[in-house]
Amino acid sequence: MKKISIKFITILIVLGLSISLTACGNKDLTKDKTPQEIVIAAAEAMQNINTYSITMAMHMDMVNPETGNMESIVMTGNGDIIVEPLKMHMNMDIQIPQMPMSMEIYAVNEDNTIIEYLNVPGQTEKWMKIELPLDENMQQMMNPAQSAAFLQEAMLNAKFLGEEEKDEIETIIIETILKPEAFGKFMQMPGSDILTADLDSLFASMDNFKYKIWVRKDNLYITKAEMDLGEIFNTMIDTMVDISEEEKEILSKMKAQMTMEYVDFDVPVEVTVPDEVINNAEDFSNMLNSAN
Repeated sequence: MKKISIKFITILIVLGLSISLTACGNKDLTKDKTPQEIVIAAAEAMQNINTYSITMAMHMDMVNPETGNMESIVMTGNGDIIVEPLKMHMNMDIQIPQMPMSMEIYAVNEDNTIIEYLNVPGQTEKWMKIELPLDENMQQMMNPAQSAAFLQEAMLNAKFLGEEEKDEIETIIIETILKPEAFGKFMQMPGSDILTADLDSLFASMDNFKYKIWVRKDNLYITKAEMDLGEIFNTMIDTMVDISEEEKEILSKMKAQMTMEYVDFDVPVEVTVPDEVINNAEDFSNMLNSAN
């Protein structure tokens, strides 16, 4: 897939992460509650969480412009997050035909500014440093309680899909129907103009989203979330800026699925950016604006 630019792949990764970051016992706190009531209760139950670990997977099927055949891109990652003050460390593996890559990310909150350090071995010689303001949308992405509250606010409807038990933890699976315009507000953050010129108009014109969550019966924590991103990418084609017509054609036929799993709530974790990363990172804070 030589004709697909690194920047194009980066756009897909950023969008996927943005959307997605919107988490055992005998007692059943979901009993006698409606699906909507469980979502609301989950938002309340997660208010005091301060640390958690995350695993993610995104599978994309895209057309190879050279062969016309569908090829798969698989992105997996895992990381630890401290909510307050915000600290994050994540490692990602991205399997792209003829162009596999890995990525390591640190993010810390310093004086209400998110400082992110990013390294892509084989693609960048140095660590990159990017500074972003810690606004409401960024907090929602990193804080599972605020993400759950956003889910509650955006929810139009919800229904039970079933139950699941994993590692002796019982969960209720709920499919929520979300207002698309809520995502326009959620994604208004620095650099979003790379993706599309008018997020509010874009999401207002889209159909409602389906978003599945797994809620623990014993404490109402959200332990898993799943979303079909294909429709989002397909709808964004006409409004995305700074990508080629060939890349727009690829998006029109793309299928994508994102899954996030959240574990080890309030288990102590240590997230420290190494001094060699801080001292040698090259500042790309203006990269998102200059990309246009």
